[in-house]
Amino acid sequence: MIPVTDGQQSQLYDVYADSSFIYVIGDLLDTTITPPGQTIVPWWGVFNYDGSLVSKYTLFDKNLSNFIGVYGSRILKNSKGNFIYAPIIYNNSGWAECLVLEIEPSTGEIIQYNIIGNLIDSSSYVIPRWVALDPNHKGQILLSGNLEINKIQRGIVFSLDSQLLVTNYVLIDDNGRDNYNCYLESETDSTFILIGDSRKRNDNSQSPDTKPFFMRINSAGKILTFNLARGIPDKSVGFFLSENMSVKRDVNNNWIFSALSYFPGWHSFPYVFSYDSEFINMNWAINFSPDVSNPDQQHNLFGGDYDPINGTYVVVGDDNYQNDSYIFKTNDQGDSLWTRHFIPLNWKPEDVGYAGLIDVKATPYHSYVSVGKAVGRPDFIWKSWAILIDSFGCIIPGCQNTVGNSDINSISIQPFSIYPNPSSTYIGLLCNQKINSDLKLTVSEINGRILEDVKLSPTIGYQYILNVSDWTKGMYLLRIESNDGKFIQVSQIIVN
Repeated sequence: MIPVTDGQQSQLYDVYADSSFIYVIGDLLDTTITPPGQTIVPWWGVFNYDGSLVSKYTLFDKNLSNFIGVYGSRILKNSKGNFIYAPIIYNNSGWAECLVLEIEPSTGEIIQYNIIGNLIDSSSYVIPRWVALDPNHKGQILLSGNLEINKIQRGIVFSLDSQLLVTNYVLIDDNGRDNYNCYLESETDSTFILIGDSRKRNDNSQSPDTKPFFMRINSAGKILTFNLARGIPDKSVGFFLSENMSVKRDVNNNWIFSALSYFPGWHSFPYVFSYDSEFINMNWAINFSPDVSNPDQQHNLFGGDYDPINGTYVVVGDDNYQNDSYIFKTNDQGDSLWTRHFIPLNWKPEDVGYAGLIDVKATPYHSYVSVGKAVGRPDFIWKSWAILIDSFGCIIPGCQNTVGNSDINSISIQPFSIYPNPSSTYIGLLCNQKINSDLKLTVSEINGRILEDVKLSPTIGYQYILNVSDWTKGMYLLRIESNDGKFIQVSQIIVN
């Protein structure tokens, strides 16, 4: 499914799925706001499980006229059934502050909001990282963030009441490193647990010393426990700051999370780690990059989710070298289950400056929904996109059963499976076979007018996505041919 934003530039950062609907949040460039100009504002979307749009709503209030960046908090449901979200808002001086929203799920209406600035030093900024319910105080919300004070990163924890007003805040002690929070929970009435990445201060090397950390603090901000993740041989292993909300507990109370291993040149390998409750012992680590010998690869990792029923963890990201998005799944014993790759065909590869999935959530139906964005060249226009996959990572059912054969005429199955067909939102193509050459894909109307004409470099098991949500209802002809004009596959597709 591809979210609809009426032609406005848009991108998605977070998703929440319940038994009835899928909720997404992102930001868009709104040129309709008065006074005239271009303003970045959050937007809220509600979708059915078939990908059809139920409603969308711009999260804009006349008093919130500044630039608002949605960089990946997390969608939290409160006791009233409403959603809490904390994006960044930049004030008139250009400093970042935290905007906390309470949103009515079905309409996207802003019920209430509060802007939390730096209560310690007005010349510094606060970046929101994580929101959580406080189990020790009914109706209270916890918010972790980062402050930059005199170029030093400090953590801060806010307590908010049901009106989103700050009732207390704790500035975490400086321990000589720059600590970026990515996770927060209330351990007891007087202690908190934080997880994030810790960076050696004033390390300006090409690959700065970075490690995941476990921290326990008391209600005064004193650090009681601080452990850097052990057993990591790499010099630099970190989260992707606020966009990576992948820290989870498994059913055995171990931590499971994804992070990046950097090496000189800002290339990176994607990892999933499992640690014990205080980061003293590593249980296992998986590097799921496709080619560890390739010096050009650069992965990004973003959101992840843990499904306690199946004991599995999924994480999404993108490969800047291949310019595709992927979803990786493992179980809580460290066994790699599958990696699936997704490429939106409507955005021609040579025109895509960036394409990636940013968040993923398990649904009540043992499927997964993931959201992200693609940015096109040369104007770098944002486009939102979202996909719903089954437990095997398939848009097209049966993607786990692809075969490897370079002779596309030697077996009876079609080189590409097409699903769903008919469709009103998207049509997916699964490459079933190994094909050692580039192909040309065209989609035309019955009268011969061509709607899509793209180069396709097929890879077995990859799933390619055509957005058909703005096509006229009717029948279309999809042709896939080799460079010498030989037809590989011709199929009819129906948009309903």
